[in-house]
Amino acid sequence: MKDFDTWDSRYKSLGTLYKWDLSMKYSLDNGKTWKDFLPDEERHKIHLESTISDDYSDYISKTDWNLT
Repeated sequence: MKDFDTWDSRYKSLGTLYKWDLSMKYSLDNGKTWKDFLPDEERHKIHLESTISDDYSDYISKTDWNLT
């Protein structure tokens, strides 16, 4: 059996959790038809972090390309 990650609403909506992680469905006619159980709109959030370096030592400088 697969262990589930802890749900964090900052990154995934309840609707997304139920539809994609749990594949929950419901039926109102004794199982003849099934629909996805979505308590709210599906939403995914992407969190990105970036670090920008001020180290330009690998770039060529004006003295490197100056031909005079």
